[in-house]
Amino acid sequence: MSVVDQMVREPERDDATIGFLIGARHNKAAVQLALDASNNPMAVASYSTLAPAERELIPTEEGLSRVVQEAIDGIEQAEADRPGAP
Repeated sequence: MSVVDQMVREPERDDATIGFLIGARHNKAAVQLALDASNNPMAVASYSTLAPAERELIPTEEGLSRVVQEAIDGIEQAEADRPGAP
């Protein structure tokens, strides 16, 4: 979320960033480490415990993968476009 706030979010236009911690497996230690540094209110849930109406609000795996890949591509392109980049 910090990266999004620093590199993407425009405070004049965008609301506060919200985030999802997504993992293939339940790992309590990983969740704890990811959330320890945050002072923002958060909730932790598994997909299987969400109500159907809430599940509809969450992006699909394909949608998330696409957005992540677009972000990676954008960062790589920005780095390549920087003066003095290899």
